[in-house]
Amino acid sequence: MTQVAGDSGSVRESLYKALSKRAPPRFETINAVIRALGVKIAIVQGERAKQDSGNV
Repeated sequence: MTQVAGDSGSVRESLYKALSKRAPPRFETINAVIRALGVKIAIVQGERAKQDSGNV
């Protein structure tokens, strides 16, 4: 957790607080943690959206 906090530009205590059940995390926080872990997020069109787009 200390490594992830440092790599995400945060301190460990703040990261624990941001990721607790009591505080909804900000997108920026989640994005920084994901980048620190070397992971990417992809947003793709779902099945329902694909079906709906054909009705235009």
